[in-house]
Amino acid sequence: MDSINTYFNTYMPSSSVSQLSVNNFRSCGSLTGSNLNSGITVVFFYIPECRNCQDFAPEFSNFSDNYATSIGSRAVAVNMSTGSNNSLIGMSSNFSYSLGKVWPTVIVFHNGNPCSAYNGPRNAKSLASFISSSSSSGTCNFKFIPCE
Repeated sequence: MDSINTYFNTYMPSSSVSQLSVNNFRSCGSLTGSNLNSGITVVFFYIPECRNCQDFAPEFSNFSDNYATSIGSRAVAVNMSTGSNNSLIGMSSNFSYSLGKVWPTVIVFHNGNPCSAYNGPRNAKSLASFISSSSSSGTCNFKFIPCE
């Protein structure tokens, strides 16, 4: 497991992609925290053992470093096997998106509220294109479901 964590620390360093925890989510799945409640935030939910997650980690870091700022977004990740983060899977029964069925799960948030799940090609350019074409002026044109 140490080699897998080293992989993620190398290819998705915290200097590129901040890590969130269960404490950054409300009971309905929206984000909490002053810097997460404005604009577009892309959240990469992953488990380190997942090969698809490992493949996407450097691309997500690439998205954060080379695309996110220019399209008015930020990129963060949640390691679902760290601490109590896996409790988000059970909590997601109350969310407008589900966790634990497919890895990685990429959710786009606008002003802290979930907008859409990203299911496109797992590369930085495609993710950036999806966000650019689906949002304008930093607003959410996705399937917006507000937090109750």
